[in-house]
Amino acid sequence: MQGRTVLLAAADMLEREGWVQGTMCATDLDNGESGRCAVGALYAAFEANGNPSDGVQYMDRCDTYYRTRLQRRVEAAMRTLYGNDLKLDPYGLTVWNDASKREKSEVVALLRKAATL
Repeated sequence: MQGRTVLLAAADMLEREGWVQGTMCATDLDNGESGRCAVGALYAAFEANGNPSDGVQYMDRCDTYYRTRLQRRVEAAMRTLYGNDLKLDPYGLTVWNDASKREKSEVVALLRKAATL
């Protein structure tokens, strides 16, 4: 599976299903929002592209896939779009996603840019 496919699928998922902060995936939160965070969308896209969930080992596989196939692309996209040289392991991407002034459009743009690199 190509990283580009997963990145684009995650961006599409956020646009289609919604984007949230503070949780990986949510349906009908108290504020009426539903969707996924950046990491939640990447992991769901990974699963949808032939990697079925099987509990804890699945999360380990997602983390490994992200660190080995996607992290460098996401970090390069961050430098290109925002001039930031952040370490965006799954935790770092979660912190970036959850920043108080972050917007869905920024998250989608980051994933789409990463797919081109």
